Order: sequence, then C-alpha cells, then structure tokens
Amino acid sequence: MTVFRGFLDITDSCANRCVFCGIPTMPQHEKKVMNIKDILCRLDEMKKNGANDLIITGGEPTEHPDLLEIIAEAKRKRINKITMYSQGRNLGQNKLAFRLKENGLTHVMISLFGPTSSIHNQCVGDAKAFDQTIAGLKVARESGLRICLNTTVCSYNIYQLLSMVDLTKEILPSEAVWQLSDLFPTIAVRKRPVLYASYTVIRMQIIEVLRRCAGEGRKCSIQEFPLCVLFPWISDAQELNQGGKTVLLAATKQEPECVKQFRPWRSPYRTFLEDCQQCTVKTKCLGISEYYLKIHPDTSIFQPM
Repeated sequence: MTVFRGFLDITDSCANRCVFCGIPTMPQHEKKVMNIKDILCRLDEMKKNGANDLIITGGEPTEHPDLLEIIAEAKRKRINKITMYSQGRNLGQNKLAFRLKENGLTHVMISLFGPTSSIHNQCVGDAKAFDQTIAGLKVARESGLRICLNTTVCSYNIYQLLSMVDLTKEILPSEAVWQLSDLFPTIAVRKRPVLYASYTVIRMQIIEVLRRCAGEGRKCSIQEFPLCVLFPWISDAQELNQGGKTVLLAATKQEPECVKQFRPWRSPYRTFLEDCQQCTVKTKCLGISEYYLKIHPDTSIFQPM
C-alpha cells in the first residue's frame, strides 16, 4: 500500500526557543504564517494527489488562529490520519486537545526533552515550558488522541534518558510511542555543535533504554540515528519490510503556491539502507553530520553492518 503523506507547515510562531531549532535564529521579518485561503487550496491539491495521511507542523501549529478549521477541512476531505507536531504547551488551555480531536485530529507528537523542568526548560529556553507541556500531555491523554512523545537526544539530556523511561510510564498511555531522535544540523546546531553527544555514549544509553522499554512492554522507537550506531536495535526498521512506499506532498509557508511531490530523503531507514549494507567505511558516511565530527572526531564506532 502506498502512503501519500501530506505535510502542512503552517506557521513559524512558537513560544519555545529550542536550542537545536533553526526557527528562533531566523530574522523576524522572514518568519511567516500561512493564511487560511492558501492552506485550504493546498489541502485540495493534496487530496487530488491522493493524500490519505496529513502532518501539520510549524513552528507551533496551535498558535495558528485557524487551526481548528484546518483540521476540520482535512477531515471533511476524508483524510483518515491527521497528525500534529506540537510542543504541547497549549493543549491543556481550555481543553484545546478535546476540541482538536472533535474536529478530526487523530494523532499528536509532543516534544519533551527531559524528565525534569531544569533539563527540559534549558533545552527550550523558557522557565514555564515543562509544567505547561506536562499539563498539555495529560489533557491530550484524557481526550483520547493517539500520542507520540518525541525527545531529541543531545548533550543536555543524554544521561537522563533512563529517568525519562520512568516519566513516560507516568504520563503516557501504554499504547503510546516514545521516539528518540537524533540532532539534525539546523542553523542553531551548526553554531553550537557542542550540543552533539558522543555516539559512543548515545549507543550505550539508548540500548539500555530500549532494553528496559522492551522488558516493560513500552513502545520506544529511534529516528534518524546512523544505522551502524544502533544496529540491530532499529525498532522502527520493520517499516522496511512492509513492501510499501511513501510519497510526501509538502506545502510550506515559504512556497505556499504549490504542492511538491517527492520521495523521502531524511529517513536513513529508506535512504541509507542499501549504502549501509554495503558499507566499508571507506567513504564519508552520509548519515554523519560534519558538525558532529568537529566535536567528536573519533569514528571508530562507525562500523560496517
């Protein structure tokens, strides 16, 4: 089965100032909000292209004034799976999560970067963020939305991942997924490569997390790490064996006049699999950021699969 996945990047606005996000470093005059007319036109185009899966992202989508209308329109177009990427801080305000679900939202991915307020707030640059995100998570859970919790792994939280396992047991329903993501070399990360934790340490920490989650029946996946670092602990590599393909249909605020159709490139499980299987580490690995290597030049962990 082919999944036609639409991406709507609807706003740059966000109360968080995450240390690894590229948006806070953008000049204010370049930050944009896609207007509702353009969004509805893009939804029409996506549906004509066969979209059956929609991801709404930003910035923070809940800061878009027409979010409820956008989701309702996607539902009217019979897009069965509608996911929103969010920092979660607004979901508890006036039971917003309930209203989003009533309008058609089915899934939400919420970012949480540490098990304590000090670590999470250090990552997002706001002293109120942790408490508001936890409150939003609880309301999202009460609403019945399907939840995925995303934690971007960096030097700030690498030694706190096992503590995060305990927190996820408290705040997530048993069927929820906890996703651990690698740093992506945004403008912010390029300016602060010290955010990269050593993949040697990452491997040890994440394998312990995966073992514990597996033993406790918790769902934990990893995203965008080099395959050789965590192989064979690639819990979501099962997608490779399903025989289907994914087509992305993207409409962004920078280019709202068109919907671009293209094959995914960011996921190493699709893009780098063949290269990894044939790897001899004789050439530069496409999965390793040059900014990482500036801080951690030892490449001994990168071994052929």
